[in-house]
Amino acid sequence: MNNIPNVNDIVKSWSVPMSAQVIKKKIENRIVKETKIDINFKGVPVQPLRPQELQLKPEGQRNWRYFTLFCDYKFDMDDIIIIDNTKYRITGKNDWNIGSIYGFCKYELLEDYERN
Repeated sequence: MNNIPNVNDIVKSWSVPMSAQVIKKKIENRIVKETKIDINFKGVPVQPLRPQELQLKPEGQRNWRYFTLFCDYKFDMDDIIIIDNTKYRITGKNDWNIGSIYGFCKYELLEDYERN
């Protein structure tokens, strides 16, 4: 028996069809190549972290913005995803699909830096 509460029904009831692009990185001949892949999945739209969670984050010279995403897609750490023309970097992952019971993951996202 695991100790994660079963909130699968709640997450499913809040989930909506979503689309995004994933930027996958691959090294070829010592050069990093990025490929954009269009994906569709079900998830709870991106939400800002609660203020208590933000206080625990290290602050640098920039004011980084942190978000969460619950969805059924399996992203990798450090993937970059584009949702509604905003780039987010996957910085944390809680796989709540233990034993294929829950069917979703919780991701921590960081609004990705964009050079102008």
